[in-house]
Amino acid sequence: MDSKNRIAFNTFVLSLKMVFSIGLALFSTRIVLQALGVSDFGIFNLIAGTIGILSFMNMAMAASVQRHLSFEIGRRDMMSLNRVFSTSVVMHIIIGIVVYFILQVSAVPLFNGVLNIPSQRISSAKFIYQSMAITTLFSIASVPYEAGITAHERMGFIAIVGVIESAFKVVIAVALLFLPFDRLKMYGLFISLLMLCVLFVKWLYCRLNFNETTLCLSSVRLVEFKKMLAFTGWTTMTAFSEVLQGQGLAIVFNYFLGVRVNAAYGIARQVSGQTKYMSAVLNKVASPQTISRVGEGRSDDAIRLAFSISKAGYLLVLIIAIPLWLEMESVFKFWLNDPPEYSVWFCRIILVTPVLRSMTYPFQPLIHASGNIADYQKLLTLVQLLVLPVGAFLLWIKVDAYMTLLTIVFAEIILGAGRLYHANKQCGVNVRVFSVQVLFPSILVFGLSFGTTYWAFTQFQLYPFRIFLTTMIGVTIIALSSWIVLFSDQEKRFVLSAISRLFCKINLRVDF
Repeated sequence: MDSKNRIAFNTFVLSLKMVFSIGLALFSTRIVLQALGVSDFGIFNLIAGTIGILSFMNMAMAASVQRHLSFEIGRRDMMSLNRVFSTSVVMHIIIGIVVYFILQVSAVPLFNGVLNIPSQRISSAKFIYQSMAITTLFSIASVPYEAGITAHERMGFIAIVGVIESAFKVVIAVALLFLPFDRLKMYGLFISLLMLCVLFVKWLYCRLNFNETTLCLSSVRLVEFKKMLAFTGWTTMTAFSEVLQGQGLAIVFNYFLGVRVNAAYGIARQVSGQTKYMSAVLNKVASPQTISRVGEGRSDDAIRLAFSISKAGYLLVLIIAIPLWLEMESVFKFWLNDPPEYSVWFCRIILVTPVLRSMTYPFQPLIHASGNIADYQKLLTLVQLLVLPVGAFLLWIKVDAYMTLLTIVFAEIILGAGRLYHANKQCGVNVRVFSVQVLFPSILVFGLSFGTTYWAFTQFQLYPFRIFLTTMIGVTIIALSSWIVLFSDQEKRFVLSAISRLFCKINLRVDF
């Protein structure tokens, strides 16, 4: 399977995994709520959420290790690849032990006044906390193995394991209904054991399929350790600032405007997160190839791939964002019946950010591949954190909440410009070529598709029919305008080839 087909396949399987996982999660959550009751369900989510704040660390660390592994895979240097892997394993074991120690120290104040938990359920809550803390230790220690699977682009395995994990969560939820013991403790124990089993399966898969995943302590180098630790530190700092921006702005809104605005902001973040998922999946599956091409010395190919991913990610987000932006009120009435004040326009404003992000985010793997990320990560961190004081100042001078939320949009514009600047400075990306081949055509595609879809939106009033019509018109105009003004000849040939292969497979099955 060639590189572009692999990207398309991996994007498809991860998206399919998302659909199954969300469906199973919704079903299992309903059963768990029934089995535990509202109080115990709230306690579990409180404890899991408190420790789950550290999940941003896992994602940042996995991205860091995957960058180094993908780069060495591109260089085809097995000794160097094993050295990087072994160093990362030792580093993450140390980080895991440190985090576990911090969690143990934090448990004292958390269970003595910080967390509001009924006294009769304190022992169960502590049991869950300890089981989650142990799971977190092993989860951090296993980051290099998860990164290795991603670096080798085995997304099919990731998807299968993810769906099986979600299915077992349903089994656990159903089993709770028949357990005579403390269901809260048993649920925490079963979930922790399931997570440990998943980590073991990933470890075993790596050991059986990738030679470099054999831990060799003699190949660990202090220089490599320091370099990887610094890289991980920068990416973790930026990930933390992104979390802090999202949660911090909620606190700012709460302080000045109260919980009603918090409800609207929370809904807007959920909608934005789901909208950018397809683009995020595409970037995840393309990142190993981008970095490995730089490692091979094929920087021009890596840049061309980043351009193509930028176009594809932008279109995937646009297909969802335009109809949703126009039909937001109708969707909210159907989904929430009585949506909170501010929620419709909060969602419309924040929906702009994944559209903007999708155009420049594919350059991040290029910048990471260069290895010189300190200035870039500082910029991301600073801009993301500046949203908080700027937002607080605007609300303090009585600026409207909608205008305050626009600070996120302006921040994303600055971040996009920063990605382009560093991609040009460190990777040789030609900004003028990007503007001509990607930016200006993308703006034209947006104008044509939004204008046409808005016209359809104003012409038809019958609610269910209008949503279907605006969506179909939006998708059609996006596809046609992209084909005419956005896709290169090579990208058109790839699309036609993919469609041809799909029809051939369908015909073969029909003939059979």
